[in-house]
Amino acid sequence: MEQDNLQTIYEAIEKDGFSERTINIINKLIADIENGRTNFSRFTQQEHAGLCKAGAPLIGASIVASYARRSLTTGSHAEGGEGSGLANWQIDELSRAPICIDCIVKFI
Repeated sequence: MEQDNLQTIYEAIEKDGFSERTINIINKLIADIENGRTNFSRFTQQEHAGLCKAGAPLIGASIVASYARRSLTTGSHAEGGEGSGLANWQIDELSRAPICIDCIVKFI
């Protein structure tokens, strides 16, 4: 189920960027993880417990980082090398500022 949720989020980011709709989908998965209805399989049991204890901001950052990591990996494999060298930019719907998804993953 988590993979389906993540795939839905990945598709929403690719289609709409970080629109209000995308943020709502991310927030639903955050709540499901935080309330124990779903696990974030990327983490061990102890890491998952720490993630839940840290709360929504870290869970959300982890979800966005998983998208960025997937995006970087996919781009790298598609190019047959280390990627195209182009940053993966989105316009943040709330602040209208550009954000670099590739940069986010480097700091998380």
